[in-house]
Amino acid sequence: MDVRYLRRGKKKKINIKRLLLLVLFFCIIALMPTAYSSFLEIKLIQVKGNQNISTEKILSLISDYYGKNLLSVNSEEIKQIITSSVPIEQAKVDYKLPHTLIISVKERDIAAAIRYLSGFVIIDSKGHVVRLEPKLESYDLPVVTGLTIIEANVAKKIIVKEGRDSFDSFLNLINSLKDLSSELSEIHVDTKSNEVGVFNLYTLDGYQIVLEHLDDNKIVTIKEVLNDLRANDRGKGLIILIHETPVFRPYWS
Repeated sequence: MDVRYLRRGKKKKINIKRLLLLVLFFCIIALMPTAYSSFLEIKLIQVKGNQNISTEKILSLISDYYGKNLLSVNSEEIKQIITSSVPIEQAKVDYKLPHTLIISVKERDIAAAIRYLSGFVIIDSKGHVVRLEPKLESYDLPVVTGLTIIEANVAKKIIVKEGRDSFDSFLNLINSLKDLSSELSEIHVDTKSNEVGVFNLYTLDGYQIVLEHLDDNKIVTIKEVLNDLRANDRGKGLIILIHETPVFRPYWS
């Protein structure tokens, strides 16, 4: 077989590949104006998952995105705008072609109330401000004492006078007490103690719990002790849980 014929065939195959790549390139170039034209312009923004925060409030934060191209949207930027302005814990950004931007949110759950100025700060279990209230009449939340708030802004973490260690210890506590918080009237953070993480818990039905060196086992123990005292009508009193074994001291003793 003629060698020159083989070389021409090889060149022909190479030229076909180049031609296909060239066609693909021009197709992409041709589609780009369409992708960034009014065909994908944002005309509708839907908000899902909000219950206490109005849709209008969330839309007002991202109103500048109307008219922008769906494919040019920076999802992380939108999340940052929303979560830094209103008490939203999570925000997910999606879209529906050709004109709809979809924002799915999860609001922050309230966990406790702390006195601030002439009212109260309602916080979530991570210490973020959910709202500021003059009174607590419509809330079934434990009131936190022992911490002094220096600054409180909605959607931001509160700043307390007592320092980071005391505050972090308190946040660890309210995260652990989620199943018990509805039974508590007050959580006192003992910042005068030499130890960080000393708390006095007061239940709605009259028990006081002194808690130190928090761990998951002690939370379980608190539940078991309270259930036993209530079931056997042992009276109200002080529950001391500093070490592994709880101590109960009735108020009448």
